[in-house]
Amino acid sequence: MNHQPQPTDGLVEVHIVHVTKSGDAFGATRDGENVYIPPSLVAKFNVATGQMRQLKISPNSPEHVERGVAWRAYFIQPEADAAADERQLQLPLVYGGQPVPKLDPSVDEIVWGWLNDNGAATTKAVARFLGVDTIPARRLLDKLHHNKRVVRADVAVWAVDEADFYRPAMRGGE
Repeated sequence: MNHQPQPTDGLVEVHIVHVTKSGDAFGATRDGENVYIPPSLVAKFNVATGQMRQLKISPNSPEHVERGVAWRAYFIQPEADAAADERQLQLPLVYGGQPVPKLDPSVDEIVWGWLNDNGAATTKAVARFLGVDTIPARRLLDKLHHNKRVVRADVAVWAVDEADFYRPAMRGGE
Protein backbone atom coordinates (compact mmCIF):
# COMPACT_ATOMS: atom_id res chain seq x y z
CA MET A 1 0.00 0.00 0.00
CA ASN A 2 1.41 3.34 -0.98
CA HIS A 3 -0.90 5.46 1.12
CA GLN A 4 -1.99 5.54 4.73
CA PRO A 5 -5.72 4.79 5.06
CA GLN A 6 -7.78 7.57 6.57
CA PRO A 7 -10.47 6.81 9.18
CA THR A 8 -14.07 6.81 8.02
CA ASP A 9 -16.92 8.39 9.97
CA GLY A 10 -19.76 6.88 7.97
CA LEU A 11 -20.71 3.50 6.60
CA VAL A 12 -18.67 1.96 3.79
CA GLU A 13 -20.06 -0.67 1.42
CA VAL A 14 -17.97 -3.85 1.64
CA HIS A 15 -18.27 -7.07 -0.38
CA ILE A 16 -17.65 -10.06 1.91
CA VAL A 17 -15.11 -12.19 0.07
CA HIS A 18 -14.30 -14.93 2.59
CA VAL A 19 -15.35 -16.17 6.03
CA THR A 20 -12.62 -18.34 7.56
CA LYS A 21 -13.01 -21.54 9.56
CA SER A 22 -11.85 -19.62 12.64
CA GLY A 23 -14.78 -17.21 12.26
CA ASP A 24 -13.18 -14.02 11.04
CA ALA A 25 -13.88 -12.60 7.59
CA PHE A 26 -12.33 -10.54 4.85
CA GLY A 27 -14.00 -8.13 2.48
CA ALA A 28 -13.21 -5.55 -0.15
CA THR A 29 -14.37 -1.97 -0.54
CA ARG A 30 -15.61 -0.73 -3.93
CA ASP A 31 -12.10 0.73 -4.37
CA GLY A 32 -10.62 -2.75 -3.95
CA GLU A 33 -9.09 -2.19 -0.51
CA ASN A 34 -9.16 -5.17 1.86
CA VAL A 35 -11.07 -5.13 5.14
CA TYR A 36 -10.64 -7.46 8.12
CA ILE A 37 -13.79 -8.34 10.10
CA PRO A 38 -13.23 -9.88 13.56
CA PRO A 39 -15.10 -13.06 14.62
CA SER A 40 -17.24 -11.22 17.16
CA LEU A 41 -18.79 -9.06 14.41
CA VAL A 42 -19.09 -11.98 11.97
CA ALA A 43 -21.12 -13.98 14.51
CA LYS A 44 -23.20 -11.08 15.84
CA PHE A 45 -24.27 -9.83 12.39
CA ASN A 46 -24.46 -13.18 10.52
CA VAL A 47 -21.82 -12.22 7.98
CA ALA A 48 -21.53 -14.64 5.04
CA THR A 49 -19.42 -14.89 1.91
CA GLY A 50 -20.95 -13.07 -1.03
CA GLN A 51 -22.85 -10.49 0.99
CA MET A 52 -22.62 -6.76 0.42
CA ARG A 53 -22.67 -5.10 3.87
CA GLN A 54 -22.41 -1.60 5.30
CA LEU A 55 -19.48 -1.33 7.75
CA LYS A 56 -17.71 1.29 9.78
CA ILE A 57 -13.98 0.81 9.36
CA SER A 58 -10.76 2.20 10.77
CA PRO A 59 -7.14 1.85 9.65
CA ASN A 60 -5.65 -1.54 10.45
CA SER A 61 -2.37 -1.97 12.34
CA PRO A 62 0.75 -1.09 10.31
CA GLU A 63 1.88 -4.72 9.96
CA HIS A 64 -1.50 -5.68 8.49
CA VAL A 65 -1.52 -2.64 6.19
CA GLU A 66 1.88 -3.80 4.88
CA ARG A 67 0.32 -7.22 4.13
CA GLY A 68 -2.42 -5.55 2.09
CA VAL A 69 -5.27 -5.40 4.63
CA ALA A 70 -5.69 -1.65 5.07
CA TRP A 71 -8.90 -1.62 7.11
CA ARG A 72 -10.48 -3.23 10.17
CA ALA A 73 -14.25 -3.23 10.75
CA TYR A 74 -15.59 -2.05 14.11
CA PHE A 75 -19.33 -1.92 13.29
CA ILE A 76 -21.70 -3.62 10.84
CA GLN A 77 -25.09 -2.19 9.93
CA PRO A 78 -27.71 -4.86 10.74
CA GLU A 79 -29.74 -6.11 7.79
CA ALA A 80 -33.43 -5.32 8.12
CA ASP A 81 -35.32 -7.39 5.56
CA ALA A 82 -35.31 -9.81 2.62
CA ALA A 83 -34.94 -6.92 0.17
CA ALA A 84 -31.63 -6.14 1.84
CA ASP A 85 -30.50 -9.74 1.25
CA GLU A 86 -31.22 -9.35 -2.47
CA ARG A 87 -29.23 -6.09 -2.60
CA GLN A 88 -26.22 -7.96 -1.21
CA LEU A 89 -26.10 -10.01 -4.38
CA GLN A 90 -26.12 -7.01 -6.70
CA LEU A 91 -22.56 -5.82 -6.98
CA PRO A 92 -20.65 -3.91 -9.46
CA LEU A 93 -17.58 -5.62 -8.10
CA VAL A 94 -14.13 -4.33 -8.96
CA TYR A 95 -11.21 -6.77 -8.98
CA GLY A 96 -7.70 -5.78 -9.97
CA GLY A 97 -9.00 -2.35 -10.94
CA GLN A 98 -11.40 -3.81 -13.53
CA PRO A 99 -15.17 -4.27 -13.17
CA VAL A 100 -16.25 -7.90 -12.97
CA PRO A 101 -19.04 -8.59 -15.48
CA LYS A 102 -22.40 -9.92 -14.32
CA LEU A 103 -23.55 -13.14 -15.95
CA ASP A 104 -26.91 -13.43 -17.70
CA PRO A 105 -29.56 -14.82 -15.27
CA SER A 106 -30.27 -17.73 -17.64
CA VAL A 107 -26.77 -18.99 -16.84
CA ASP A 108 -28.06 -19.89 -13.34
CA GLU A 109 -30.13 -22.75 -14.81
CA ILE A 110 -27.30 -23.90 -17.06
CA VAL A 111 -24.89 -24.12 -14.13
CA TRP A 112 -27.50 -25.80 -11.91
CA GLY A 113 -28.12 -28.40 -14.62
CA TRP A 114 -24.40 -28.94 -15.15
CA LEU A 115 -23.84 -29.47 -11.41
CA ASN A 116 -26.86 -31.77 -11.28
CA ASP A 117 -25.44 -33.88 -14.14
CA ASN A 118 -21.80 -33.88 -13.04
CA GLY A 119 -21.91 -33.74 -9.24
CA ALA A 120 -19.77 -31.58 -6.98
CA ALA A 121 -17.31 -29.17 -8.62
CA THR A 122 -14.94 -26.40 -7.63
CA THR A 123 -15.51 -22.78 -8.51
CA LYS A 124 -12.60 -23.09 -10.93
CA ALA A 125 -14.26 -26.02 -12.72
CA VAL A 126 -17.54 -24.07 -13.03
CA ALA A 127 -15.62 -21.03 -14.33
CA ARG A 128 -13.87 -23.22 -16.90
CA PHE A 129 -17.23 -24.71 -17.96
CA LEU A 130 -18.64 -21.18 -18.43
CA GLY A 131 -15.48 -19.81 -20.05
CA VAL A 132 -15.17 -17.01 -17.48
CA ASP A 133 -12.85 -15.99 -14.65
CA THR A 134 -13.51 -17.47 -11.20
CA ILE A 135 -14.90 -14.21 -9.77
CA PRO A 136 -18.10 -14.02 -11.88
CA ALA A 137 -18.47 -17.80 -11.47
CA ARG A 138 -18.17 -17.43 -7.69
CA ARG A 139 -20.71 -14.61 -7.68
CA LEU A 140 -23.18 -16.81 -9.60
CA LEU A 141 -22.56 -19.77 -7.26
CA ASP A 142 -22.98 -17.53 -4.21
CA LYS A 143 -26.32 -16.37 -5.62
CA LEU A 144 -27.44 -19.98 -6.22
CA HIS A 145 -26.35 -20.84 -2.68
CA HIS A 146 -28.13 -17.81 -1.22
CA ASN A 147 -31.30 -18.94 -3.03
CA LYS A 148 -30.81 -22.47 -1.61
CA ARG A 149 -30.37 -24.01 -5.09
CA VAL A 150 -26.90 -25.43 -4.37
CA VAL A 151 -24.99 -26.42 -1.26
CA ARG A 152 -21.40 -25.56 -0.45
CA ALA A 153 -18.61 -27.34 1.38
CA ASP A 154 -15.96 -25.31 3.22
CA VAL A 155 -13.53 -26.08 0.41
CA ALA A 156 -15.87 -24.23 -2.00
CA VAL A 157 -17.02 -27.27 -3.92
CA TRP A 158 -20.51 -26.72 -5.30
CA ALA A 159 -23.30 -29.25 -5.90
CA VAL A 160 -27.05 -29.36 -6.33
CA ASP A 161 -27.50 -31.70 -3.36
CA GLU A 162 -25.39 -32.94 -0.42
CA ALA A 163 -25.46 -36.48 -1.89
CA ASP A 164 -23.51 -35.19 -4.91
CA PHE A 165 -20.44 -34.83 -2.69
CA TYR A 166 -20.36 -38.62 -2.39
CA ARG A 167 -20.68 -39.38 -6.12
CA PRO A 168 -17.50 -40.32 -8.00
CA ALA A 169 -15.48 -37.27 -9.03
CA MET A 170 -16.26 -35.89 -12.46
CA ARG A 171 -13.71 -36.22 -15.23
CA GLY A 172 -11.69 -33.03 -15.63
CA GLY A 173 -12.83 -31.62 -12.28
CA GLU A 174 -10.55 -29.88 -9.87
